[in-house]
Amino acid sequence: MSDFGSIKILFVEDLEEDVIIAEETLKREGIVIETRRVTGLEEVRPVLEEFRPDVVVSDYNLPGFTAIDVLRICRGFDPHLPFVVFTGSINEDVAVICLKEGATDYVLKDHIKRLPISIKEALKKRDLEKEKASALRALQLAEERYRYICHTISDYAYAFIVEEDGTMRGEWISDSFYRVFGLTLPEINGKGGWQSVVYPEDLPRALEHAQKVLSGKADVAEFRFVTKDGRPRWLRDYAVPVFDPDTGRVVRVYGASQDITERKETEEKLKELAERFEHLLSSSPTITYSLKVTDRALVPAWVSSNIKDITGYDEKEVLEPDWWVSNLHPEDREEAIKKSSMILERGSISHEYRFRKK
Repeated sequence: MSDFGSIKILFVEDLEEDVIIAEETLKREGIVIETRRVTGLEEVRPVLEEFRPDVVVSDYNLPGFTAIDVLRICRGFDPHLPFVVFTGSINEDVAVICLKEGATDYVLKDHIKRLPISIKEALKKRDLEKEKASALRALQLAEERYRYICHTISDYAYAFIVEEDGTMRGEWISDSFYRVFGLTLPEINGKGGWQSVVYPEDLPRALEHAQKVLSGKADVAEFRFVTKDGRPRWLRDYAVPVFDPDTGRVVRVYGASQDITERKETEEKLKELAERFEHLLSSSPTITYSLKVTDRALVPAWVSSNIKDITGYDEKEVLEPDWWVSNLHPEDREEAIKKSSMILERGSISHEYRFRKK
């Protein structure tokens, strides 16, 4: 199949002819498959490890076990592994149990034409879940790196002599500046002073920073310097004026610049990852949210932006303390509130209820 390439399918089925029919149905839809079949529960885990299927298709009623037993083994092996219950008959209660246990879908053998569609959708769902998980991990790693960089300081100390006409002439600069920028103080002065190494786009901001210091105020600003080989690097500059005690004129400027290039780059990557993660959430059919504990009560803290598409309520409305309770279906309200209160003692819950759209 062009979207996924060759699909590796593990059939858990005691009737060989049903597997043959399923294989033929998939091939007629242009799906390229590689299959294995097991009939016993004890065979499932070894074949999962050896065959590494893309999807598991299991009958529900099998000699001595059910699809639920197979599903639990699969979930222990890979939480994202697509699992389709493929059975001759199944009542609604059993179907709900299968889905609650983590089955991706179920297909009746009388409706075998649904099997290719079910497998395609299961694989798409798996890919989306993995992409969301990967984006979340990348976001968390970027945040950790960002926190680390914020506590890592690279300082360049310097001093300027301020002439009577306000010109700032470099007096000295620490060796660490040369190691990063490849420029010595004589080279900077020879190029026309510190302004010559400021990134052109940032020059107005840097000049404003210098003017504040020359007017007698300590100041902090962020702008870019350009290295000898033409690479811009971000600096956070802390500068303080030194006054002549007799005239009150600013005669020197002392300062230290912190290299924040990695922090800025990480901020940009973090922003891109956050936008990507938000896109994944908003395009998902699942509402994602977080709750906070206030006086032993759970109140909403954040919800994915797709909430409005699904329920009709915007994020501001959703974060109102009584929003969830007031919009529960009256017949389901008591049970839903009861179950949600169990999350603090259990750590996680799963339940179903009806909810009123706007």
